[in-house]
Amino acid sequence: MPKIKYYAIEKQIYAKYNKLVVSNTDAKKICRKLARHFKFQIKAIKFKGKRGINYSYAYTESRRLRLVNEPSILTIAHESAHLFCSQKWYEKRKSHHKRLLKAVGKFLKYMESKNFWNIAKVIL
Repeated sequence: MPKIKYYAIEKQIYAKYNKLVVSNTDAKKICRKLARHFKFQIKAIKFKGKRGINYSYAYTESRRLRLVNEPSILTIAHESAHLFCSQKWYEKRKSHHKRLLKAVGKFLKYMESKNFWNIAKVIL
């Protein structure tokens, strides 16, 4: 199944989380909390670009994240899930598949159970 299909499924299922944005410092906190809870490693988190224009990226070999400024909760969960999947199943290539989709769901469910630590704001 092509990776574009999983992007479409993810955006359709988790559309409400794409409207919840956080500041850069709060995004770092969330990433660290996800890594600590789900037991995977993030070495560095950097921010570059604007939402909607630039894109975020997970560097699986070096265990780094590059996120857009003021990322959405869905973006944080998606990019963190790339690192989680690569470390849990030792995947060498970054791809979009059912495992990634399930990991994104787990991350979002965990964040929602913590009420997003009362830091997410809704954009219209």
